[in-house]
Amino acid sequence: MDNHWLSQGLLRQDSPAPKAATSAAATMDVRESAPLAAYDVPVVLNKPAHQPHLENFFAAIRGDAELNCPRRTRLSGRVCDLSREPSGGNKPTY
Repeated sequence: MDNHWLSQGLLRQDSPAPKAATSAAATMDVRESAPLAAYDVPVVLNKPAHQPHLENFFAAIRGDAELNCPRRTRLSGRVCDLSREPSGGNKPTY
């Protein structure tokens, strides 16, 4: 884990990731994965999860704020999202 997120206070580490046992003679490891480190995001959001994004978007349209996610960055992410959708109008059900 990059310590940048911890040092900026954006994440708090609840417990460190345990060290996995290693064996130099093993050619294939079929053991269960070690538990992941636990992190807590020190933010309480009393709104629906999408609302801060919409508030930022509308503030940017009015000229009161800059977009938190640049358009080009979001566009490339959206292209990736849409490329996973099946063609032919068959939408997956979630």
